[in-house]
Amino acid sequence: MTNDEAGQSQVIAILSEDSLYRRIHPSFKKNGKVSTAIFKQRNPHLSVDVAKLTTPECCLAGYQNHGLAGILAGFVRQLSLNAYHDPLPDNYAHGIVEGKITDAIAKKLVLSADLIVEPESV
Repeated sequence: MTNDEAGQSQVIAILSEDSLYRRIHPSFKKNGKVSTAIFKQRNPHLSVDVAKLTTPECCLAGYQNHGLAGILAGFVRQLSLNAYHDPLPDNYAHGIVEGKITDAIAKKLVLSADLIVEPESV
């Protein structure tokens, strides 16, 4: 399934083995390493995409030079965070990671994340 399929509104369960995608702004890569800033909250929650509902290309559409990281939902939950599907009208794959993300937790997330697409330098 991809974001452009019409009529997608059913909320699905996110399983522990499901991967969650998080975009990486180019400025979040310093000295060849991805910064913990990609997992820092700017809202009450962290916005992600559920990988099985989209593609890296869809996640990055309109986000020039951005990269993409993947993290397992099960690992997120091991850190006492909640992960759930929260479809938006223009993004069926949208999900939420909820809970307090401290500097220590952000570091664990970065160390466990898989780099799917490398962010480009600007």
